[in-house]
Amino acid sequence: MDYTKGEWELRQSPFVYTGMNVYAGKDSDSLAIVHPYPYGHPSEGQANAHLIAAAPSLYEATGDVAAECSRLEQTGLTPEQQHIVNAIKEIVMTAQAKAEGRE
Repeated sequence: MDYTKGEWELRQSPFVYTGMNVYAGKDSDSLAIVHPYPYGHPSEGQANAHLIAAAPSLYEATGDVAAECSRLEQTGLTPEQQHIVNAIKEIVMTAQAKAEGRE
């Protein structure tokens, strides 16, 4: 998937008192501006901003989990273990599809 690589970070928006900007590194332009809901608490907007900033790491983690599931399948699993691995793979594939705009 093609997205801005690197660690995304948060900084207080210089234009919005309660908003947060998401940046792809220290010298980048803002990727997103996150505002709290009109009637929400500022901490809700900050929680949303933290989740957005974590998106690249979370997406990459889904790939790591999928690779580990494939590795485990090569070891010869019991039917119960395979059932668990299949459930994990389904969760990972759903998350990846959503992140990639396929769902």
